[in-house]
Amino acid sequence: VQRQWQRRKSHMGLHHRDIGSVENWLKQRHPMLVITQIIEYDEKRLIVAGRMHDSQCDLFIDDEHKIVEVLLVEMMGQTAECLYRIAKRDRKSRGFLVRLDQVKFTRRVFRNETVITEAELTKVFGKYVSAKCRSYVDGGLIASADITHYYT
Repeated sequence: VQRQWQRRKSHMGLHHRDIGSVENWLKQRHPMLVITQIIEYDEKRLIVAGRMHDSQCDLFIDDEHKIVEVLLVEMMGQTAECLYRIAKRDRKSRGFLVRLDQVKFTRRVFRNETVITEAELTKVFGKYVSAKCRSYVDGGLIASADITHYYT
């Protein structure tokens, strides 16, 4: 079973579990690519890690050295899109974030904190795909959202 899973991961292009593998699935590039590592995945769930680079922090940081929420939403959106592409083995279609529901932030993120984001597919209807996303720092929930993408 382990060998079959290794072959399957290799077929999906995710055998390295690093940023290079993520770049194979997403169109975003630095400074907007916030996922730095794939931690765990299957066809319904994906867990990734991200750490904000200094250049990202300079663009998206407020006066108190806290990372603004737009970067967390971007990370959740990228995680949901990467999950869909892995599940469908789809590298060619273009995905557009079209809807955010139930967005909640429970605390701010500071520079150099590692953010763990989890996405779970909840609904696929035609070209629309929804995912439940949650972000954590040190095991505590910091943000959550229901995200919908449209794929062409």
